[in-house]
Amino acid sequence: MPHNVPRVLVPVTFPGGGIRTYMIYNLKPLHKSGFRFTFISAKGNTFDNFKNDFADCEGTEFVEFSSGTLNAVKAIRNELKSELKSGRYSLVHSQGLQAGTLTEIAGFLGRAKKPPSIITLHDVILPQNDIPGKFKWLKKRIISFFTRRASVIIPVSHDCAENHMALFPSWKKGAVKVKVITNGIAISGRQTEHSAVNEPLTGGFFGRFMPQKGFDILLDALLLLNEKGYGNRLKLLATIDRHGYTNETLERVESSPVLKQMVQFVEQVPELTPLLQQIDVLVMPSRWEAFGLLAAEAMVQGVSVIGSSCLGLREVLRDTPSMMFPFDTPEQVQSLTECLIEFIENAAKYKTAAQDYVMAASERFDVSKSAEELLNVYSDLICR
Repeated sequence: MPHNVPRVLVPVTFPGGGIRTYMIYNLKPLHKSGFRFTFISAKGNTFDNFKNDFADCEGTEFVEFSSGTLNAVKAIRNELKSELKSGRYSLVHSQGLQAGTLTEIAGFLGRAKKPPSIITLHDVILPQNDIPGKFKWLKKRIISFFTRRASVIIPVSHDCAENHMALFPSWKKGAVKVKVITNGIAISGRQTEHSAVNEPLTGGFFGRFMPQKGFDILLDALLLLNEKGYGNRLKLLATIDRHGYTNETLERVESSPVLKQMVQFVEQVPELTPLLQQIDVLVMPSRWEAFGLLAAEAMVQGVSVIGSSCLGLREVLRDTPSMMFPFDTPEQVQSLTECLIEFIENAAKYKTAAQDYVMAASERFDVSKSAEELLNVYSDLICR
């Protein structure tokens, strides 16, 4: 490869879900602009599947480390030290706070000149998913100290930025540059057909079964919906999560005659468009999001959305035809159920509004604008 072709090291602890989508949507355009990437992540099916996403990108490299031991953190840190010492990289672009912190620690311990570095934040930190283990205050001090060595930190939403700056006050004081580049999606021009309203209507849940995504809240709402006499008017299409919480979720559905009748599970697919074309409304009862990327996908496809008012998701649903219900309250199940009933009773109105919003959604969530901003960051850092 010619020496003037910039190579970017991309550490990522979990190259799946929203992080995978982010890298596809944002880094592939940068590859077309002349950048070449080396991804470093844990061995496993998730990384193997991700490799296929970049199989058509010439010059892409993949570095694996073992994640099957208690020393997984040490393993990735050592791999990062080795890669950074090679001097091959014009830039480092870490995906997530953990990957970013480990990269900065590796650069510090490696005692080699580290190229400019970016940390993209893909999550928010709340009491439910706070930094684990003892001595949280010390861990936060360590994270704050090392992340300040980054050239720029890029949260994917304003909610995400405010959340992290509250946790790490030194960021807010200007110890590190924080630049929000909101997430987006690739605009393909495809959208669902404006179909007639046929009951039973179909709702969709395409998140993981982890507590963050609120599938348990949705199941409670379906039971209440049935109690109110609407059980035969709405069915749910849900993708199976193979990364955890699967057994208990499936057992709960199988053990309930009502849920078993209302919920249909399908396998996850790389491209969501075929699933979005099968539903009338997407339901996202999340407890937190960095950015509600799936909601943006649905709105661009002309699909109605019902979502919680949690961090990250509220930023996406605000000023759209979507319905929002208050989360993290004793009434959240009741509130979601009321939204579902409202949609069932007025489906034609909401489906028309969703279709009418497609053009505005495409303009608002077009990832090409985000990718261009990221390209400018890359160029500025490399030209320093």
